[in-house]
Amino acid sequence: MNKRILLCVAVVAAAVLSACRSDRARISGRFVGSDGGRVYLEQVAALRQAVIDSAVLEEDGSYRFELRDVSATPSLYNVICNGERIPLLLAGGDRVKLGSVGSVIRNYTVEGSAESELLRTFYQPYVAGARRLDEIAAGFGRADLTEEERRETARAYTEEYNRIRREQLRFIVEHKEHLAAVYALSQRLPGDRNLFNGDSDVVYYRTVAEAIEKSYPRSPYLASLNAEIARMDARITLA
Repeated sequence: MNKRILLCVAVVAAAVLSACRSDRARISGRFVGSDGGRVYLEQVAALRQAVIDSAVLEEDGSYRFELRDVSATPSLYNVICNGERIPLLLAGGDRVKLGSVGSVIRNYTVEGSAESELLRTFYQPYVAGARRLDEIAAGFGRADLTEEERRETARAYTEEYNRIRREQLRFIVEHKEHLAAVYALSQRLPGDRNLFNGDSDVVYYRTVAEAIEKSYPRSPYLASLNAEIARMDARITLA
């Protein structure tokens, strides 16, 4: 009896270990109200991004992607629907439910990937804020604006711009141990080259890199972070 119990435990442990080492992932869900008949899956690497698969939306808006050779450490993919990109941080073994009703970016939900769920809490308001900036900027170009209206429009733009930047930095600092923070580090508002204040932004990169080294020591994004830190440090030294 004891031998049978031990054998069962060994089999279960082997099965669990095999599942943990899975290099496959799945993305499925529904995009209700989509104008497009097809969705695309894009893989994002350090030097390139490329569409690696596509799926036809069924009559009810459902779709499914099956991925192979997925890294054990989460890496970046985009699901593209109606020309809009939804970023996901996927790892081998993930079974992700992704969908929306109506506006893709504004309403999408994601389950089955902790990093992707966290990334959504940054990405949706960030994109909404960037679109709001575009709307304000478009209004500023009206020829019939009075001087007072022009000043008010400029003030509204500055307030929204600063709010977005504050929220971005807050997200990075509060979630520095997550790869979602690495994604947030890379995002720039229109016209911006720097995250916040040029090479002094190195403090944020270093904060995230030190945290990621503990939580995801094998992540390829760690090397990219350290390379950017080295470049910033070099420029500061030269200056």
